[in-house]
Formats: sequence, C-alpha cells, structure tokens
Amino acid sequence: MTSVSLLPWRLARLQLRQLRPDDISPFHGYRSDPRVARLQGWTPYTLSQSEAFINEQSRLVFPQAGTWQQLALALVANDKLIGDVGIWLADTFTEAEFGLSITYNAQGQRYGTEAVSGVIALLFAATPVQRIIACTDHRNTACINALSRADMTLEVSREAQYKGEICQELQFAITRQDFEQR
Repeated sequence: MTSVSLLPWRLARLQLRQLRPDDISPFHGYRSDPRVARLQGWTPYTLSQSEAFINEQSRLVFPQAGTWQQLALALVANDKLIGDVGIWLADTFTEAEFGLSITYNAQGQRYGTEAVSGVIALLFAATPVQRIIACTDHRNTACINALSRADMTLEVSREAQYKGEICQELQFAITRQDFEQR
C-alpha cells in the first residue's frame, strides 16, 4: 500500500497535505464560521474541538482505512490553509468517499473544482479503490458544479436531513475505469 510519501499532492494552485498543529488558527476560523458550516455535515467547532481534531488528524498516516481522515487543502504559493478534505476508505480499500470544506473568503474561485479533481486523482494513485463517491445537499450548487466538472456522475437523489432540515441529498460517483478513460 502506498503511504504518506505521495503527500503533499500538488495541484495547479493547491496542495493536499497532512494537517499540522500550526493549522489550528485558520482551521478554527472556517470550522467555526456558520456560513461555511451551513451545508456541511459538521456543526461549528469550538477552539478546543479544533485543537483536539488537528492534533488527532496530524498523527494519522495517509491512507487510513475504516475511518474518516482529513487532509489539509493549502495554497501552493504560501502553504496557507484554505480548507480540508475528509476522506473515508472502506476497510477493503475498494471504495472511498470524500467531502470538502473551504474557508468562506476562498469560495467562488474554483478551488473546489481543483480540490475535487485532485482528491480523485490522489485516491486512484495512492489506493486500489475502484469507486469514489461524494454526497452533497442539493442547495450546494457550487459543490454540485465542482463534482460535475470532475466528471463525477449523479447516481442517487434521496431525502435526507441536514441540521434538522429536510432536503435532497445528491450522491455523485466516479469509477477507476471512467477516470482512466477520460
């Protein structure tokens, strides 16, 4: 199995890397922002929750099966943290799921599109997964656009609950075969 040696995974403007203790302040900044949390599965973090989360995640080696693992989403130019990508790998390493969060001030600059394409490429390069999925609230048009631009296909639309509100959750997927044929 490939290990952390593929990290940082460099993209045009972004890199995926391990979260580090010096990421606590920017991480807490966007993870405590209700504008960022609005359509996410998580609720705003306290500072102590941010510290504990970063400390736990910074010790994990990528890829980690059977648990959610967060990778930092940082600018290549200055290594500034602008978000994170949560990745879950099945124990069998056959399927993966991901989700991402981007600081409010960095939204609308197509970082999401770059991050989605990058995490798909990283997962297919670093693991034997055959299928990758991502789910989003139907109101999150920016995420839907990013998933579509990365050639992920809408598979399922189902009723779900996000923060007490009933909505439609959309599940997108891409297979290794479809990724390799593009």
